[in-house]
Amino acid sequence: MPLASSTLTSVTQWEDWQWQVDNRITNASELEKWVTLTVEEKRAIHFSQGKFLFSLTPYWASLMDPTDFMCPIRRQAIPLDEEFRTSLQEVQDWSSEGVRLSGGRFTHFYPDRAVLSLQDQCILYCRFCPQRKVLSKDRQSSLEWEEIIHYLKDHPQINEIILSGGEPLLLKEEELEEALSQLKSVPSIKTLRIESRALSFLPQRITPHLTKILREHQPLYFVNHVNHPREITTEFSNAAAQLGDSGIPLLANTVLLREINDKPPILAELFSQLIKLRIRPYRLIQMLPAQGTEHFRTTVSGGLRLIENLRGRLTGLALPEYVVDTGGGKVPLRYDSILSRNKKRLLLKNYEGKVFVYPEKVFTFSY
Repeated sequence: MPLASSTLTSVTQWEDWQWQVDNRITNASELEKWVTLTVEEKRAIHFSQGKFLFSLTPYWASLMDPTDFMCPIRRQAIPLDEEFRTSLQEVQDWSSEGVRLSGGRFTHFYPDRAVLSLQDQCILYCRFCPQRKVLSKDRQSSLEWEEIIHYLKDHPQINEIILSGGEPLLLKEEELEEALSQLKSVPSIKTLRIESRALSFLPQRITPHLTKILREHQPLYFVNHVNHPREITTEFSNAAAQLGDSGIPLLANTVLLREINDKPPILAELFSQLIKLRIRPYRLIQMLPAQGTEHFRTTVSGGLRLIENLRGRLTGLALPEYVVDTGGGKVPLRYDSILSRNKKRLLLKNYEGKVFVYPEKVFTFSY
């Protein structure tokens, strides 16, 4: 347990997930108890107010290098000036296509599965994620369970529900149990998938009570988002072991991020550590080019070379599928899904045969 924070009073509090959530860091003065902020970081945190959401747990702050501006942990959490610059290539509206219910909280895009956002908040707002953007009031809504259950019963081809962001595990146990029970009450729903960053940001959330609830609603798959080997701490490992020992299958998503994890040794170490923890690397994601995220984006050509390099380093079990997030579903980056490619853009085909344009060139900004 680190001693950086003057607000920390006991080990018991530090290990309490609700304490971590209640004591989230939301401004520069609180963060400076943990790290030495640069002038740019202070300025970006200040200007993010009202435009982009900013918060992180004390636990995540404790993993940061207090003096290294390029620390991969702090780069994922602390905004920079580049976040407020946009290009014409960036996606303005990142909402997926498909049928949308309950104010957009429920989306049916793929034939056999649907995505459900149980609530809007995240534990930490990743600087490369479109959901860090402040939502307008008309996009904030409560779940309409009756509408959702009725739709599921009318569409029995849907056999999987993906519980995704905001962070589904921010719900209290009784709320999460009710949600899982509602979904499992529909006969056609065979599997549930929870997509979370809890193991990385809030491993304290994986309690025996939560694990029992998840175990009781199997088949249920737990997909954790993890981007760098430094996220895999003792707390992360213990939380993963608790889930794995309960028979819950564990997978991992990783977003490919420039100057954070876009080197073969870094990803090889990450995927190797995950396999040792019984977590199957599932997807390496070429990020959605959302507003203000250009400084994180790599080229697809570089990503393809990276995957080829990893094939010679890793067992097939540790090698994830490389996909691109188009806003119209995730498209595997194999040669048969790339219709054409040049120095400026790619034409990609998804499972429906729809074609998407993805920018290849990484734009730079003059100061």
